[in-house]
Amino acid sequence: MRFLSLLSLLLFWSVSIFSQPRSEPRPTVVHAPMNQAAAVQPKSAFVGAALSLLLPGLGEVYGGNFESGRYFLGAEVALLLGIGTQYLRGSSFESDYKVLARTNAGVSGDKDEQFWRDISSFNSIDEFNAERLRNRDFGGLYNPQTHFWQWQSDTDRRQFRDLRIQSDKAYQSIYYLLAAMGINRILSMINAVRGINTFNEVNGFSKDDEMETSLYFLPEHRTVSPIPDGIRAEFRLSF
Repeated sequence: MRFLSLLSLLLFWSVSIFSQPRSEPRPTVVHAPMNQAAAVQPKSAFVGAALSLLLPGLGEVYGGNFESGRYFLGAEVALLLGIGTQYLRGSSFESDYKVLARTNAGVSGDKDEQFWRDISSFNSIDEFNAERLRNRDFGGLYNPQTHFWQWQSDTDRRQFRDLRIQSDKAYQSIYYLLAAMGINRILSMINAVRGINTFNEVNGFSKDDEMETSLYFLPEHRTVSPIPDGIRAEFRLSF
């Protein structure tokens, strides 16, 4: 739940940034001498969006509006640290439950994920195989020579199960953080484009002055059939 709360906080904070008046961070207009070329050049919204997709906040740096971009960069760093922390927690719990299984249940060698789930629900391989035989699931039987286990006590088994659940939760939380990183990038792209449009308006640049970019997704026909065989992407860039 705390990861969902983090995601909600990120969305609320981003909306509050976008709700600010457009005139708040106004870029500085640089006036060059008459005998020199103007220092200020029009900026491309496409480039800004691409940079923010690569790293949140980078598009704002390109657009000269890092005042808001720094928050997206900070959120990115926090999310990366969160992913690293959860991965380390998951690895630590995983190592603990495997050590417990080897010392208190006699498990040997590397096993797949399904095996670790099964031994958390049954005290021994004999108990597990007996359950499979009652259900006529002959393909689900374990070989005692390769997949033996016998918990010393039910308490050990429950401790193993708790550690495994904690490990799974830590790993699963990484997916929530990755989703939050995706949302952070999208919001940074929108903010970068908004800032670049403001920059160009303040400095008197029109759409014709910007670098023109376009991306097309076109149907591709390899036969005379009216039904397309696939989709072809075309990217066009002009100055």
